[in-house]
Amino acid sequence: RLQHEIVVAELALATVLLVGAGLLTRTLAVLQRVQPGLDPAGVVAVQLSLPWDRFYSPNVSADSSRARAAAFVAKIGDEVRSVPGVSSVAFTSVMPYSDDRSTNSVQPEGYTPAKGEAVDAARRFVTGAYFDLLHIRPVLGRVLGPDDTRPGAERVMVVTDAFARRFWPDGRWLDRTVRFWDDSYRVVGVIADTHEHDLRGDEDRYKFYVPTRSGDEAADNILIRSAMDPALLVPVLRDRVWRADASIVIEDVIPLPERLARSLADDRYRMRLMVAFSIAAGCFALFGVYGVISRSVVRRRRELGLRVALGAPRSSILSLVLSDAARIAVAGVAIGTIAALLASRVLASIVWGVPPSDPVSFATAGIALLAVAVIAAAIPARRAARVEPMIVMRN
Repeated sequence: RLQHEIVVAELALATVLLVGAGLLTRTLAVLQRVQPGLDPAGVVAVQLSLPWDRFYSPNVSADSSRARAAAFVAKIGDEVRSVPGVSSVAFTSVMPYSDDRSTNSVQPEGYTPAKGEAVDAARRFVTGAYFDLLHIRPVLGRVLGPDDTRPGAERVMVVTDAFARRFWPDGRWLDRTVRFWDDSYRVVGVIADTHEHDLRGDEDRYKFYVPTRSGDEAADNILIRSAMDPALLVPVLRDRVWRADASIVIEDVIPLPERLARSLADDRYRMRLMVAFSIAAGCFALFGVYGVISRSVVRRRRELGLRVALGAPRSSILSLVLSDAARIAVAGVAIGTIAALLASRVLASIVWGVPPSDPVSFATAGIALLAVAVIAAAIPARRAARVEPMIVMRN
């Protein structure tokens, strides 16, 4: 009985781990099917660290400092655009699929926040080519263009669909104003929701895009669209950036699709770890069932021989042994399913796009472990069905 209870516990643990592996695997599959709302193919991301301390000092006016910083960034852009095969270059203050969470408190026109509500949104300073480079199209109005980044241009912004629906549910979105950093910006366009932090979209659902025009708003991350092989393009980009200024620190140069893949690294790691544990637990359960049923067959050899001698068909001996294994398996899977339902609440924070009580994951885990138990019991069951009654009686 103790051996049976241990095997039941092994099956229950394997059920919990296999359900967790199923939930995380389905989460990763759902995330990989999410449309990010932008086109990363053919785009290389260059993350820079610019020497901003060169442009700002107590002895230089703010306007002069900003003009020098803007000219410096423009020089880098000109060098990168001169690379053969580069079709488009854009700058952004926040690199897509980075850990940067630049948010600001905003005051949307006509919106009255609830008591204690934090009215925050993710901020992006971008140059005019940003939207065209990533193939982001407006659903209403227009996107930002080169004219919006010129000195003295009207302060305008583009917001995401989620931002507009949250603050202006009446549907009148264009020409509304949003105030942040003590300045008012007019909304000239609304784009579909984009996933630029991760594919879950929870971190950056409410976003707004503002054209960069000065040094303190400068965007120092470069996005480059090119038909060239990234392996050939990267060293050329490094050379052109350093041609603008050899002291610039290039923190990262990587194709944007690879950055997107990196954003799923944690989900992929958790899934692989859970799958590895569930396979190990399944193997322990398989050997446990095999050992218990084999020992049971050895102890019952005399009984089984007598049954055959009295006319019991060998198929009934086979089903008798398999039914013992099935009872153990059903008990283990049932207990494990209950435990998995409770444990799924712990996984709720990392499972996405799949309910924690996903019936597919639970059913797959149960069926898989029942099959493992039957397979483990098949060998001793066949051995029991081949018992020769005369040999057993003689011994």
